[in-house]
Amino acid sequence: MMDSNSVVHEIATSMDGNWQVAGMVQEGGEYDGEESFVLFSTDFYWNKPEKLLSFKQSGWCLPSVCTNYQRDSFIVYYPNWTPGHKDGGFYEFIKKNGRYSALNFNRTFIEYSEIGKLFSNKYGCYLIKLFGEYNPVGDGRNCKLYKLDFDGDKISLKVPEQMNDIELHYITWRNEKLKFDSPTFQDLAFSTEHAIIALDADGENWWYFNCTDESVKKFNSREEAVIYDQEFQKTQNPSTFQFQFIYVLIIFFLLVVLICLYFYLLKRKAKTQLQKRSSPSLNDVNAKEKNRFIFNIQEMERSKISRDIHDSVIQDIRVIRLEAENLEVKEKSKEGQKHIQQIATDCIVKLRNICYNLTPVELMNHSQNASSQIELVSIIQSLAQQFTARTHVPCSVGVAESFDYPVLKKEVTQNLFRVVQEALNNIEKHSYATKASIFINKKDSRLVIYINDDGIGCNTQTITEKMKSNEHLGLRSMKDRMELLGGKIDFISSQDDGMEVRIELEI
Repeated sequence: MMDSNSVVHEIATSMDGNWQVAGMVQEGGEYDGEESFVLFSTDFYWNKPEKLLSFKQSGWCLPSVCTNYQRDSFIVYYPNWTPGHKDGGFYEFIKKNGRYSALNFNRTFIEYSEIGKLFSNKYGCYLIKLFGEYNPVGDGRNCKLYKLDFDGDKISLKVPEQMNDIELHYITWRNEKLKFDSPTFQDLAFSTEHAIIALDADGENWWYFNCTDESVKKFNSREEAVIYDQEFQKTQNPSTFQFQFIYVLIIFFLLVVLICLYFYLLKRKAKTQLQKRSSPSLNDVNAKEKNRFIFNIQEMERSKISRDIHDSVIQDIRVIRLEAENLEVKEKSKEGQKHIQQIATDCIVKLRNICYNLTPVELMNHSQNASSQIELVSIIQSLAQQFTARTHVPCSVGVAESFDYPVLKKEVTQNLFRVVQEALNNIEKHSYATKASIFINKKDSRLVIYINDDGIGCNTQTITEKMKSNEHLGLRSMKDRMELLGGKIDFISSQDDGMEVRIELEI
């Protein structure tokens, strides 16, 4: 089947990479001039080579083979230019039960066909072959590009419209044996992921046939055509744009889901720790100390999540945005490039807001027990701006003219921040308000914060019931935080008349 006289001139590989078909000729010996195709398998269960086809006619014709990616098959083209020869045409070897064999193929007979070379990519199978009448004196005819059309089990040839008037360089002398120091198929024509590139009949210029839209371009050199193809692949390769775009979205949405899940588990963890602690010092403490213990655990975990998001995920998205910005793309792809950059920017902004809501940067910059004149007003203003951007409900922040920024411990500012944050969340979820406002004032030694909305409101009896219910932890958490600080919180509302949340704290 294969000996020292065998010359392999072409190899095609199956889509899964497990099968190969080699085209070979015998040069000398008993079978001089025989041309055959042999099937090889990388699977050790089918590792014995199998001869699929074998031909012999006067002169060398170099039959060709390619992979049909659209049908997961092998196509063999055998020229039929010898009078009375009945083997010419196309052979398609179909995979059956996971393998190919000489017994499972379709045949399309062609009465007369000339020497040619098959090419393929994911857009189809193509044949470059001689055309016109044979000249026995010196057959140096030019070639044309054909596309293989499949109608069930039969194959036919059709010249793409844009290639009708284009002649390609002749492939080889039909009656000569293969000379390895002369131009071969690979020197004169080759396929890429999206195109067929072939030498013009003039022997100087190169044609670029785009298989995606069957358009044609002419280049002065092979190198120019290859460079153009590389640039074209950048715009077509999903990994450049679509995968990055999908990657950004997946990261963002998975992150949101993980954060929500983490907070759920965090609450359960805090409650479990309280239940499991059996030391007298904790069992005997009052409700305030229990709440302080829970709130401190939550804040530490929020701070850790915020740092992790900022130091890893946001930085990764920045890199994606920068790489998208630096890509060299054609004019028609610039809109897609800008869209990816904008999506990445929006993700960064949303993640920063998530980080801020987890732990405001003003709080993160202070140690746990530090006393500092932390700007409570700037934190509340940031919350209001995010609320407006997120809900499109305007939320204003006002400060009394005589207001003097108090010196607050970090724990105090932290809990006030959470209470205001929860109040705004309730407005967003339940109020159906068209506007909201926050007003900060200082009366004598008391800090007073008013949070108002013009929504549907709620009667006081309903608020009292919600405060007692285990299903409405938000309101209870606001009340517990204010009691922990020695302050108080009031919910003032009536049906269809909005709501006012009033926070008071001795400072």
